[in-house]
Amino acid sequence: MNLGPGSRHLLLATTDIKSVCRTVHADYATHTPTTADLRLYVTLRRPVHALRLRIDPGEGWIAPTAVLPYDESTADLPLPSVTASWLGHWDRGLFPPLI
Repeated sequence: MNLGPGSRHLLLATTDIKSVCRTVHADYATHTPTTADLRLYVTLRRPVHALRLRIDPGEGWIAPTAVLPYDESTADLPLPSVTASWLGHWDRGLFPPLI
């Protein structure tokens, strides 16, 4: 969640980390993914597409960050911002419906 005061961008890769690891490691089934894996994947000129989404203050996002490479950026934005992150799994029905 973006706590403001400024906006930020979410940069989200469309290639999952499991596909990256299968490409760069023979032992991908037992390998723990790292940022270096994505860097090697790009160095090998494998295609990486990314989405750039603006997250304004008070807005948040939900994504499987354990499997999708992502970054948050305030580059080219006039104000800094602070974020809050909650990692983990929540039981079904914990939150009320959004509609």
